Amino acid sequence: MGLLESADGGTLFLDDVESLSLRLQAKLLRVLKERRGRRENGEFFPLDVRVVTASTRDLRKACYAGEFRDDLYQYLSIVPIAVSPLRQRTEDINPLSRRFMDPLWLRKHRTLPPVFGFTPEALAGLRGYAWPGNVHELQRVVERAVVLADGPVIDCSYLPDNIRTV
Repeated sequence: MGLLESADGGTLFLDDVESLSLRLQAKLLRVLKERRGRRENGEFFPLDVRVVTASTRDLRKACYAGEFRDDLYQYLSIVPIAVSPLRQRTEDINPLSRRFMDPLWLRKHRTLPPVFGFTPEALAGLRGYAWPGNVHELQRVVERAVVLADGPVIDCSYLPDNIRTV
């Protein structure tokens, strides 16, 4: 069973939709229009799926540049939600960091300690960084810090040099 068929009756999330080739965009558009998918053996199946997409680019501009199909954009932009880059919403850095940290720590240690997280200085470094890689970059930085830390309190020494020196 493929991803489309697995999502039948639910939601299919496509991250970085702007990276789909024009050929794949055409196929996705056909699936959305016809409300059916095709298995590898060529057999069609009905498809009732909600599609949610995310993009790091302005898809409207990508359409003007010929890099994204305008007709697919029309199907995908029924309810657009714009989210500011992480550098513009630094108040989200601490809760997002915790969201990423907890499962990493639990996988390694099975329980959360009473004191766990970044020191105030480390959080200040995280908040001062521009985050060109947005939330994905924050997730990788948090994972690195949890893996390298020898205890539950993570200070600046576990942050990459480019963030530690901000």
